[in-house]
Amino acid sequence: MKIKNIIFVILFIEVQLLLGLAVFQYIQTFELETKVKRTNTFLYEIYDEKRNSSLEVIDEYDVIVGNPDIEQSIIFYFKDNCDACESFESNILPDVYDNLVATGKTKLIFRKLYPANDSLSSFSHQCAYFASKKGKGKYDKEVMDFLLTNSSSIEEMTKKLSGLFPEHKNLSKHLEAQDIITSFRAKIQNSRKAGINKTPTFLVNGQKLIGARKLAKFEELLSQ
Repeated sequence: MKIKNIIFVILFIEVQLLLGLAVFQYIQTFELETKVKRTNTFLYEIYDEKRNSSLEVIDEYDVIVGNPDIEQSIIFYFKDNCDACESFESNILPDVYDNLVATGKTKLIFRKLYPANDSLSSFSHQCAYFASKKGKGKYDKEVMDFLLTNSSSIEEMTKKLSGLFPEHKNLSKHLEAQDIITSFRAKIQNSRKAGINKTPTFLVNGQKLIGARKLAKFEELLSQ
């Protein structure tokens, strides 16, 4: 009887030790997983910040509405056939322009995302760029119209641009400049590599916003 009791006690102690060891291993594993997760989160944040910083660069080939010399900026990524983009463009963009761009509080950079074989989107982008550069702020509305309104043909857009700049007799030479087209395509590729997959997406002084926002949100970020 005593031997049985001793054996039972020994088995009980062994079970308790095994359970304790299992709990200890679980705690160690959980702590390790937590540390790995924190490290990965930290590394991802650094990586994401680096990706965003590459998108913040505004160069001579960007389509800029407003005063290009203003330090603050809103970069707007959009594409055709995007319901959320169209809603923003119709309901919020006019307020953003009137209250923030036209008043000199920020400049607005348009970066349209479209396939390389979309000749109409590419040409409308080139027209908007030309109107932005040559108009020097006189044709902000027309610049946005080129980008946001689906034109039926290249001829229609060329005629419209010629009406704005009748002094330029050879517009096709300017619009077909390969360096401009190459830059547009590079910006589209860079944005996709940086994770700009959903539209509309905004960079407000470097802070990323995914999805449409009200005027108040842009005012808040610009005031920081």
